This record gives sequence, structure tokens and C-alpha cells, in this order.
Amino acid sequence: MAKNKRPVSESSTIRTALKAKPDTRDTRLLVNKLTVGDARRLLLHEGGERSIIATVVDLGFILVTAALVAHAIAKWNATMWHLLLPLLAQYVALNTFIPILQSTYRLPNFQSTVYKCLVNIAGWFVIAAVIVVWHANSNGTTLTQQLQADFETAWGWIFNHQMHWPIATAFVGFAVTLPAQFRACRDHGPPFVSVSFGCAIRILILFFFFYLSWMFLLAAPGSTEFTNNYGAWIIWGLLLLADLLAWYGLLVIRLRLERLEKTDKGIQPQ
Repeated sequence: MAKNKRPVSESSTIRTALKAKPDTRDTRLLVNKLTVGDARRLLLHEGGERSIIATVVDLGFILVTAALVAHAIAKWNATMWHLLLPLLAQYVALNTFIPILQSTYRLPNFQSTVYKCLVNIAGWFVIAAVIVVWHANSNGTTLTQQLQADFETAWGWIFNHQMHWPIATAFVGFAVTLPAQFRACRDHGPPFVSVSFGCAIRILILFFFFYLSWMFLLAAPGSTEFTNNYGAWIIWGLLLLADLLAWYGLLVIRLRLERLEKTDKGIQPQ
């Protein structure tokens, strides 16, 4: 007697569709002018398959980091310059974990990227060493004393404004997305895209407001109201909006692709 076949679940349908080589040449329109092929290619660059839990975790990291930054601005007078720190934390996570993950996944033709990451890390230490030596010569202190003094100054600038928590959440939130991108590159081939969807928007926002604040300070020397208060809140809001729009945009694309995959396979969408 033949066994009854279990109904194909939505998650298993998507997993099967993504593990197979996605057709990135499909010219059907999915969202506005975004074709199905381009949408599949975009999702592969973002790490391919993402479960509901992973999607919720991504949103959680966005909201927690934004809440911690808002707390730092409201209660601890963090300035717009402090808002660079979570982005720098993500960049540090990228350069730190790519060599580590490559030792596990061993992607072909990826050594040049690993080499660049190691060069970046070495460059940070060289720059820090040059700054310490320069300060030591200027202040007439020993290297050990100056290293301790510079570290306390840098840490104080972070800790006194309570920016260490958003730095930590931004670092971890970005690091946990990298294994999925390695798996997508291993399963479906290059390119490996390390910059997430919406990252360019955040960079443009920061550059625009740093330029605006610089022009403001030139026009009103000694005034820090814009950079210390208004500018920080404006950048915070725009960065949060960019992250939420990127998260929502990817969610919409994934949901519509899931419905399309089910329709193509003759499964009635729920």
C-alpha cells in the first residue's frame, strides 16, 4: 500500500528552490521594475535563504542598536560623530570574520579578499602605533605611558557617552549574517558581496551630514548645537529609516518570490 505523501511545506519549497541554481535570467516583473531574475540575484548576494527566525533576528538587531544609540544621544549627549562608531564596528566585523570563515568554507579564488582584510587589520595597528609614537614624542612620555593614556582617552570618549553597547550590537548583528553569505557563495558561486542592501544609503547620509555640519561650523565658529544635538537626531532617524526600508524591501522581495515559486510548482499559495 502506497504511503500518503506529506504536503510540501512553504519553507521546504523555498529551501529547495534556493539550493537549486536559481534562474537569474527570468525577466518577469516582480516588484515595480525589478525582475524576478534580478530579485533572485539580489537575495543571493544577501545570503540566499533566510528563515523567519533569522529575519526577525535581523530586525531585532536593527531596533536594539537604534534604541541604544537614541539612549546615548538623549541621556549621555552622544554627538553625530559618535554615530560613526556602529558603522565602524560593522566594518571591523567584516574584516575580522572573513579570514575566520574562509578557513571553514574555503571558497575558491577568495584568498585575495582574505589578504585585503588582513592588510586592513594590520594597517589599523600600524596607524595606532604611529599615533602613539607621535603623541609620546610630543608629550615626552614613554610608549607604555602614552599607549595607556591614548587608550583611556579613546575609551572614555566611547564609554562616557555609552556608545559601547550599540557598538557591540552592531558588531554582533553584522557578524551573524556573514556565514549565510559564505554559504550562498559556496552553493551558488561568486560574487561574494560583503556590503549589505542599503549600506550605500547610510554612507551617503553620513557624508552629507558631516559635510553639512562642517559648513555650519565654518559659518558659525564655536557653535556645536547642530553636531551635538539636532544633527545627531537627524542622522539617527535617517539611518534607522534606511535600515528599516532595506529590511522591509528584502522581506517583500522574499515573500513575493516564495509565492511565485509555489505558483510555478503548482502549489496553491496560502
